[in-house]
Amino acid sequence: MRKVRLPGRLGLLVLLVLLAGGWGAGGCGSSATASDGPAPADAAADVATGTDVGAGPEAASPDGAGPADGPAGVDGGGADAPIVATDAGPDGPVSCQWAATDPCGAGWYCAAPGCGAGVCAPVATVEQDTRNPVCGCDQVTYWNASVAAAHGMAVQATGACSPGKTCGGIAGIPCPAGASCNYRLNNISECGGADMGGTCWVLPATCPTIMIGPTQRQCGAGMCDDECSLIKVGVYWYEDNTCPQ
Repeated sequence: MRKVRLPGRLGLLVLLVLLAGGWGAGGCGSSATASDGPAPADAAADVATGTDVGAGPEAASPDGAGPADGPAGVDGGGADAPIVATDAGPDGPVSCQWAATDPCGAGWYCAAPGCGAGVCAPVATVEQDTRNPVCGCDQVTYWNASVAAAHGMAVQATGACSPGKTCGGIAGIPCPAGASCNYRLNNISECGGADMGGTCWVLPATCPTIMIGPTQRQCGAGMCDDECSLIKVGVYWYEDNTCPQ
């Protein structure tokens, strides 16, 4: 092939043009493309949805129950969640003030000794049958404190209520639901009286087993029986020390 010799200056000019065209087409002097990371708008979207690691203070709480700024003592739920009794919160149990209408919600009651300030506690599911009467804040006597807790009632004082909530009598006053009228008499001489009243007691679901013979007797009965059973059946009874031991 025949070689064409260009004049010195013309050849240099052509070489410069060729080199300039190569750089413009993406040669060594071209700029690099952007990194593969998300665009600023995409990164902002990740933060807003809480899907990115380190999404910021508005990210969902670890247990998925909503923002981590819920009320003390409540597991998640956010600022609008109701105050529910629990002792799981960082601030301890939820406080309450005893009232005739329970302030703690279903399954809970205000455990307030003396019927004042207290804390919300779960209604007990286990009763003891040992006789150790307490006076509830409703003026009803409970067989013991565990029976009161199982009925969601705060304890006012130890011992039977005096005076307690009355029942029976000529007006036939009923006791609250779950309570029985205790028609205890002072002695046998009161048997046969008409329209005598009693006081309301709440008893365990199962009366205790008497290991040694009971000392209570129903009016006119030939055999003695235990106090708990006599209260449950709603009969007049009295303490009788002549009962067999």
